[in-house]
Amino acid sequence: MSDKTAFIFDTNFIIQNRDLDVVIQKLKEKEFVVYITQVAIDERIAQECNKQREKYDAIERFRQQYVDIISIKILKKYEDTMRYYKEGMRKKYEKLFGENIIQLLSDSDTFSRVLERAYAKTPPFIKGSSDKGFKDTLMWMSIIDYFMKNGESEVVFVTDDNGFRDNAEALEEEFSNVTGKSIEIKNNSYYKELIVPKLVSKQQEEIKKTINLTDLRNEIQETIDALCYIEEEGYWGEPEWKKTFTTFNPFDAAYVAQIFEQLESKIESHILEKSIPAQTVFDVDDRIKEGNVNIPIMSLEKALKLYLDIKNQHADYIQQFYFAVAGILNQNCQCLTGISDDEDLPF
Repeated sequence: MSDKTAFIFDTNFIIQNRDLDVVIQKLKEKEFVVYITQVAIDERIAQECNKQREKYDAIERFRQQYVDIISIKILKKYEDTMRYYKEGMRKKYEKLFGENIIQLLSDSDTFSRVLERAYAKTPPFIKGSSDKGFKDTLMWMSIIDYFMKNGESEVVFVTDDNGFRDNAEALEEEFSNVTGKSIEIKNNSYYKELIVPKLVSKQQEEIKKTINLTDLRNEIQETIDALCYIEEEGYWGEPEWKKTFTTFNPFDAAYVAQIFEQLESKIESHILEKSIPAQTVFDVDDRIKEGNVNIPIMSLEKALKLYLDIKNQHADYIQQFYFAVAGILNQNCQCLTGISDDEDLPF
C-alpha cells in the first residue's frame, strides 16, 4: 500500500481545469497519485458529443429556414464526428492516466445497489428529486469498490457537485466504514489552494478600509449589467440592448465564484482582443444556451478589478457579492416553470 495520498476529481473539475496534463504534473510534485473515474470520462465525452450534436441541429434548422435560397453541404457526417470525439477523447484519457482509471463494475449487483440507494435517497442522491444523483452514485460506488482492494489509504476527492458537498460528512463516514481507509471531500478550489498557497500580508489583515455600501451596490449593478447586455444600433439608428447570453439554469453563488476564480486567466488568454464571447466567460458546466455575443474586454477587466477589490479589501462581503452578482446575471435566465422531474428527463 502506497504512503502517498490519492487525488480524484469529479467531472466539473475537468471542465474548470482543461490542461489536465499540467494539473497531474503539479499534483505529482505534491506527492499525490492522481485518479479519474470511468464515469467522469464517459460524462465528459457525452458532453462534448452533445455540443457537436447541437452544431448539426443548428445547421439543419438554418437549412430548413432558408431552404428556398440556400444549399448546404455537410463536409463531415455526424456519425464520423461522434466517432472522432469518442475514440479520440478516450485515447487521450487512457494515455494520460494509464492504469489509474477507476472502472465501474457493470453487473447485476451494482445495478441493485444503485436502485437501493435511489429508493432510500442515500447520498449522493438528492432528496426530493427523481433522478438527481444517479451519475454521482455510480461514481461514488466505483470509488468505494476500487479502494476496498486497491490504492492508497488516504484519499482526497474534489468536486463542486452539491450531492457530494452537502453530504460530505456522511459520505466520508461511509467510505471509512466500508474500506477501512479515509477520504476527504473538498471543493474544486482546494486544488488551487494546494498548488498556490494564499499569501496574505499583515497589512491586509490589519487594515480594513471603510466602505460605502450604497456606492458599492450601484457599482456592482452597473458593472455586472455591462456583462449581461451590450448596446447596439437599431435599424433606424436608435440604441438597442442585446443580451450577451441566455441560460435555462439559474446562477447561484457557488457558480458565480467559479466564474470569477477563472476570469483573470480567461482575460489573459484573450489579452490582445477587444472582446470575448460571453460563453467563454460564463460557461462552467455547459448551462449557457446562447452565448455567442462578445463582451468588451474592458467591461470584463472592470468586473475583475471589482471582484479583486472586494476579495482583498472587504473579504467579509465576498459571499454577499456572489449572491448579488447571481441575481443580476439571472436577468438572462429563461427558466422553465411547471415542469415535473419526469418531463426533465431526456429521451
